[in-house]
Amino acid sequence: MGERREPFESSEECALAALYCTEGIGAATLEALRREFGSCRAALTAPKERFLAAMRDEPTRRRAAELLEEGEAARRGARLAERCAALGVALCFPAWEGWPRALAGQAFPPMLFIKGTLAPDAERVAIVGSRDADRYGLEVAARFASALGAAGVVVVSGGALGIDAAAHRACVEQGRPTVAVLGCGLDVTYPREHERLYARIVEQGGALVSLWPPGTQPAPRNFLIRNRLIAALSDAVLVARAGATSGALNTAEAAGKLGRPLFAVPGNIGEPLSAGTNALLESGTAKAAASPAALASVIGALRGRVSGQGARAPADAGARPIIAPAPDRGQALAPRERALYEMLGAGPLQYDALLAKSGLPPSELAGALLQLELVGLCEERVGKVYARR
Repeated sequence: MGERREPFESSEECALAALYCTEGIGAATLEALRREFGSCRAALTAPKERFLAAMRDEPTRRRAAELLEEGEAARRGARLAERCAALGVALCFPAWEGWPRALAGQAFPPMLFIKGTLAPDAERVAIVGSRDADRYGLEVAARFASALGAAGVVVVSGGALGIDAAAHRACVEQGRPTVAVLGCGLDVTYPREHERLYARIVEQGGALVSLWPPGTQPAPRNFLIRNRLIAALSDAVLVARAGATSGALNTAEAAGKLGRPLFAVPGNIGEPLSAGTNALLESGTAKAAASPAALASVIGALRGRVSGQGARAPADAGARPIIAPAPDRGQALAPRERALYEMLGAGPLQYDALLAKSGLPPSELAGALLQLELVGLCEERVGKVYARR
């Protein structure tokens, strides 16, 4: 996001911020006010009885009534902007240039709090899963995150322990941006163990994002809403490892309602941490993703639409746009991908053989293979065998 000289571009945004930061007033109430009065600003100047009738309960009505005092909404908006500025937190509204592309046209959310860089036109894939993850789940999350990051895709997750943390860490260890969507204010470190991780996310060109103003403490109800935002910000969602009651299944449900492609990593049918992901696959809700390459068609289709419009820049300085192969196929590739493409010229190779022959770390090899799939130059076959296409 670019820097802004003023916290609000209009009195409507100031009114929206003052309302939204009043306890008990959420996205649903704001939409009701807009339908009733046409705008948040108009709601605050409407007859008191009509305005308060839109509130959901008596405590919220009492808090909302304070906003009707002369100049109070403007003062609250100014205080919020000052506090955010002191914390290095940016406000962002739907009409602003930095508003994420994936959220365009949606009533949810009404505004965002952002620390770091949230590239509005980036391709993003969410990786979510259980907090109480096992070694297999952590390795799966790290592998997918590493490959997606290497291909220039920004990984989104929820900043939680377990799968979320593994995905974020895999990105920052590569120097790639990642986005953590939190269920609290951006000045509240939750969980406490992630203080350094969150700092690294911002340092590496990623972002911390919240729906809640500074000072908001984590609460169970926040995380259900947070999960919806994770899905909304992403072009696709991957459930890496999840039990039958994992909160990641809420993100999967939100992805379905928003029309986002949903993937799940298959797991052993005898393990409780596979119950959620396997249920998504059994019901047909999600497609199986046995390797990062399974997401190539989704990312490739997205980039194909964008390249056809000619309107989007790469997600970050290290991300490469989709490569248009030259007439002799591999000539247009970057050196790493070209070397792999030439290795496949003698015939299909199994992943372990490619790993040994290329000398690349597993994360870089996975990213390079995904990039070759994205440009239509290789395909993965049964048994993790890769071949030229």
